[in-house]
Amino acid sequence: MKEKTIAEISKIKQLILDKRLSEAAIRIEALIELYPDVEEIYTLGCEIDTLLGRGTENGEGQIVHSYSRVIGKSGTESSIPEDQGISGQGTRKSEYQITETDRKKGREMPKLAIICGEGMDGFIDDIIKAVSNEYNTKKFVIRNTKDVEKEIQMAVDWADIVWFEWANDVAVIGTNYQGIIGKKVIVRLHSYEVFANFPPRINWSVVNTLVFVANHIKEILKRKIPDIEKKVKIEVINNGVDVEKFVYKTRKPGFNIAYVGYINYKKNPAMALQIIKKLVDIDSRYKLHIAGDFQEPRYKVYFEHMIEEMKLKNNVVFYGWQANISEWVKDKNYLLLTSVHEGHPYCVMEAMASGIKPAIHNYYGAKEQWPEEILFNSIDEAVEIFKSKDYNSAKYRKLIESECSLEKQIGKIKCILEDSISGDQEIGGQGTRKSENQITETDKEKGTGEKVQEFYDNFLNHLIKDKDTPNLRHKEFKSFMKTMGLKGKSVLDLGCGIGITSKFMAEQGAFVTAVDISPKNIQYAKEHFSDTNVNYIVQDITTLKLNKIFNMIIIEDVFEHIPRDRIESLLGVIKSHSNEGTIIYLNIPDGRYQKFIKQHYPRLQQIIDESYSIDEVVAFFASINMSPLFMKTYGLDVPFQYNQYLFATEGTLFAIYRDSFKNMTVKNG
Repeated sequence: MKEKTIAEISKIKQLILDKRLSEAAIRIEALIELYPDVEEIYTLGCEIDTLLGRGTENGEGQIVHSYSRVIGKSGTESSIPEDQGISGQGTRKSEYQITETDRKKGREMPKLAIICGEGMDGFIDDIIKAVSNEYNTKKFVIRNTKDVEKEIQMAVDWADIVWFEWANDVAVIGTNYQGIIGKKVIVRLHSYEVFANFPPRINWSVVNTLVFVANHIKEILKRKIPDIEKKVKIEVINNGVDVEKFVYKTRKPGFNIAYVGYINYKKNPAMALQIIKKLVDIDSRYKLHIAGDFQEPRYKVYFEHMIEEMKLKNNVVFYGWQANISEWVKDKNYLLLTSVHEGHPYCVMEAMASGIKPAIHNYYGAKEQWPEEILFNSIDEAVEIFKSKDYNSAKYRKLIESECSLEKQIGKIKCILEDSISGDQEIGGQGTRKSENQITETDKEKGTGEKVQEFYDNFLNHLIKDKDTPNLRHKEFKSFMKTMGLKGKSVLDLGCGIGITSKFMAEQGAFVTAVDISPKNIQYAKEHFSDTNVNYIVQDITTLKLNKIFNMIIIEDVFEHIPRDRIESLLGVIKSHSNEGTIIYLNIPDGRYQKFIKQHYPRLQQIIDESYSIDEVVAFFASINMSPLFMKTYGLDVPFQYNQYLFATEGTLFAIYRDSFKNMTVKNG
């Protein structure tokens, strides 16, 4: 081979190491056409096919298969020879070399292509990591070359589900490519695109779901495309941050103010200079710490000039772009955001997760996202925020945990992806298709015994997802149960699923009997959530007979799946396994929420999903002489979504009162 060809092979190997697979594929196709009989080029093509998940059943890949001159080599092993290695540095195994298990898994899982432009993939990696156990996920970074269209088309051709990370030119090209027809397509619109000319040029007829990062961004787009909600199904999913990545500590008022982000017109940096000048005039200890680069040379000249003119050399500090913001903000007291426009800014969420008080310019939509006490309209109002002694680190952290967590964002994204696979969603105002899990009235008549068992046997893969990505309801349950003093108590867990919460209670010191109707669920629980303090049983919980009394009975996310005509039987089971001192824990979707889901999102329902009002639930337990000790309504995906109860007999309540009075007597001498 010529030296140029050898150099090209080296480039392709480096592209593979850099995970620039689409570009590597384009280059190797050209080489195969020139040198179809060169084993090294052929083998490299096979490797790229494997990494892109494009191997056929007989091992032959898309790249190689496209050239009739090498079809005869389809039996060749699709990996790089051991004596060479992908880097050409000896017998080192490639980090991208795929095992047969990986190949099988990749073929079985739906292929999800995340497509975005170069330098625009900063918001997607956490999502890719979270969904990769359920989807064969690949990120395609499209570079600004003459082969842009070809790269996008290759990504679309590979995928079952296509996710365009921005509603920009990449999405315009991709949605207008004929090969996308019949694919499941998701477009996420962040912020800047809403003011550009891209959205009207996107072919919305092939898009299943348009995701906005904030409601106000949706409202802005509706001004440009008034009928967008008729063209495509719309979801608003706020950005989320992994709060565990940010070191929280209680902070207090101080003088170190952080500015995080590029320095450009959108960020309104001139206002930041005016604010720090005003603060320095009050106290020279104030400093503005800037983590970011200049995107516009005019601003660099302006900053240098104004810092000199306003005598701020000792009060404005530049750090350049910071990869580890959690570390960088450790000594900061405030975050300043002066933007004229934002979608759902990460810098604010990251600061608040760290316990830092932000001061946020009141951009359009800010009032929907942040407390008013940290918003300002003018420079003077901003100064007052920094001067105020009102500072509550725990409040800032809690807001992010409850409203802007990565878990919450991922949960909603997974629902969209599941909808894409099931085909059960409204698209372009054309109605809702029946989900494979959507149940007819005839099905409901069979809603006990074998039909229910079959459903939950098949539901196992869905439950396993909660093992890899913690379920937010489980998180709420665990937090509550830590307050219940489970050590040494006997617990009956009705409808235990795969045993995640059963094992948790055992770890808290409880002796748990966990019951589920699905043999597959129980088998999985025994294999993955076994504990010496847990006894797993396969049984219909409406006919359970254990001849044993328990200190506590758990009914978490199960009651709503019991048909109305079987509730009396379930209550009989609860009564026969409890006594005067037993406490019942119940978590159930609010009946109004259930009715809303049934009407608008029936695909989210299980084989049986009844709507029980608060009054009905209280009446049910009153029939077995149980009164509510406690009730709380809370939300995870939406407000007022779930109801949490503790029930006990009146005797138990009176005993609690007596113990409380005794304690008061002891304290008062």
